[in-house]
Amino acid sequence: MTKLKTIAIGFAATMLLSTTASAMLIYDVDRTIGGGSVTGTITTNGDFGLLDGSDIFDWDFLISAPGLGGSPVAVNSGNSDFIIDFGGSGITASATALTFDFDAADNGAYFGIAGGAAWCLFEDACFSTNGPGEAIFDGSNAVEFVGAMGTQVIATRVPAPGAIALLLMGLAGLIIGRRPRAV
Repeated sequence: MTKLKTIAIGFAATMLLSTTASAMLIYDVDRTIGGGSVTGTITTNGDFGLLDGSDIFDWDFLISAPGLGGSPVAVNSGNSDFIIDFGGSGITASATALTFDFDAADNGAYFGIAGGAAWCLFEDACFSTNGPGEAIFDGSNAVEFVGAMGTQVIATRVPAPGAIALLLMGLAGLIIGRRPRAV
């Protein structure tokens, strides 16, 4: 009977893994930009590789900076715009992280409220900045800026509830399989 339970748990775990593989993915953002910060999440459609604007479904950040009025400011998909692909696309998704290529030509990503707080990543000058980097904007000027080169991780993957359930099912299978047998 124990073998049957172990097989059933393994089958259920395999089915769970196959259904969570194509689900949306959530990535944690925790960036320090000069004296400011951007913290929150980005949700994608689950695709890996180079992303475009249609691959990002949701974002929810708190943007803080000494020169940003009303700081911290909530910037999310309900109150702000997301613009990507200024001739290219610099955000790449993997199973563990979102990265941005600051060296690729014409790349940019902007998460911001029109005329208000924004987080932007650019390969070129970003509004009032002088080159590749990340910036926090107050609606017209960069209040914080950090120059960046190369490819950098901008967000890390949040463990999916399905992955946690899969881990728990695997542990349950080990416990059931290792139980002493009655003689």
